[in-house]
Amino acid sequence: MGDYQPQQPYPPYEPHQQQPGWGPPPPADRGGFGWAVLGFFVPIVGLVLFVVWRESKPRSAKSAGVGALLGFVLVMIAPAAVVLALRAPWNPVVSSEPYSEVYEAPDPTVEATPDAERTKAASQQPVYSGVPDPALAEGREWTGSMETSIGAIKFTLNGAAAPQATANFIQLARDGYYDGSSCHRLTTAGIFVLQCGSLTGDGTDGPGYQFGPLENVPEDGVYPPGVIAMARASAEDSQGAQFFITYEESVIPGGYTVFGRVTSGLDAIEDVAAAGTADGGSDGRPAVDVTFEAIEFD
Repeated sequence: MGDYQPQQPYPPYEPHQQQPGWGPPPPADRGGFGWAVLGFFVPIVGLVLFVVWRESKPRSAKSAGVGALLGFVLVMIAPAAVVLALRAPWNPVVSSEPYSEVYEAPDPTVEATPDAERTKAASQQPVYSGVPDPALAEGREWTGSMETSIGAIKFTLNGAAAPQATANFIQLARDGYYDGSSCHRLTTAGIFVLQCGSLTGDGTDGPGYQFGPLENVPEDGVYPPGVIAMARASAEDSQGAQFFITYEESVIPGGYTVFGRVTSGLDAIEDVAAAGTADGGSDGRPAVDVTFEAIEFD
């Protein structure tokens, strides 16, 4: 629900490697290098000028005054330059390439691995340049069905209370973004969710954009069974494609956008939860694979 950590509901999931283009851009160079140079050379230049002035003869009262003024100015500038050098980040080398938030899909020609098919599926998905228009949600309720390997999961979406998240899900589903993907995370203690929408199966990927702010967040932090909500990282504007479904009432701090609910098929998710995780822990990949075949709207 990652900077980039995987998108997740609280508590944090085990972090993974950051994907290309995800996370904040590098800090801007505010001139720390230039101030450091200035702070180093100004005292030297001042000393040289002072020696030259002192050795020059004759000295008039006027020249003495000018020398004193020059020495005062240099004495004031040098410590100021040093202070600025210490306060400003030292970034003498900054890439001229513009930062991009477009997700770079893995190379489908990479040698096969246990997740090769999932990686190839991710590389074949469209790359988006921006967030879908919330007007797509039409401010109304939507109904549909997720056709999965554990059966049909019917749902409703709340386009009035969460227009941006609803429009996002509708656009991705219509484009076939989720087709062939599987749910990569199950939690069975503290919070009770099945998390889905990661094409690579490890929670570190996304559609090439992130969005916010949060919408339709429960004020008490309670998420009843059957809630469909957006996953995200620590930042509230880090929502992407991943979502989670609660199969038991869960108290989740931090706030997550609720944009739908399951109306039929929750029992199948409960059966997946009863089977536990693949490694037997309380937070990990479900032992029963849940794969999306298609998402259709009525």
